[in-house]
Amino acid sequence: MLHYLNLSHFIMPNFREKWLSILFSECDVLIGIDNGWLNMTAGNSGFWSYGAVAEYSCNTGYVLSHNNLSFDNNEPVNRTCLASGEWSGVEPLCQLVDCDRNVTIPVNGNVTYATVTTFGSEAFVNCSKGYWLNGSHTLTCTEEGLWSPQSPTCEPISKNTTFTMILYFIILELNIKHWVSLYFIKQ
Repeated sequence: MLHYLNLSHFIMPNFREKWLSILFSECDVLIGIDNGWLNMTAGNSGFWSYGAVAEYSCNTGYVLSHNNLSFDNNEPVNRTCLASGEWSGVEPLCQLVDCDRNVTIPVNGNVTYATVTTFGSEAFVNCSKGYWLNGSHTLTCTEEGLWSPQSPTCEPISKNTTFTMILYFIILELNIKHWVSLYFIKQ
């Protein structure tokens, strides 16, 4: 008569329980984040089980951060459901991109900022008396955290410049949407 001895009870008495708890452990349900979204990849037995991955991303004009520190390159942040039933890492936030007050101030000009310098806000460039603005008067904070278009320059007014500026303002006043060739400025 043959007798079989099941050694699994003697070798590692808690191994089976630990293995089952890992396979079926669940993490807390995660909720999406403001101004962003949460993409879930299922784990062993569902979206909140061991091995599940939560990928956080932000809407346009927002950047992932935690405690006011931005994550590198605004890449999505992943958190994984661990065997302990906890999520790895920290839950990020989506904060508005900030361009700061760093527009290059043109020589013989100045820059005025809106109240905030976050995504979509504007900065305004003006020239001193005797100079004209070569470029855009209004710059906008982009989703990359840069001011666009590039900062303009302030050029001295000459006789030809005066003629061109008068022509330009007449065109604006008449609401004509075609640009005058820069040929007049170069003469």
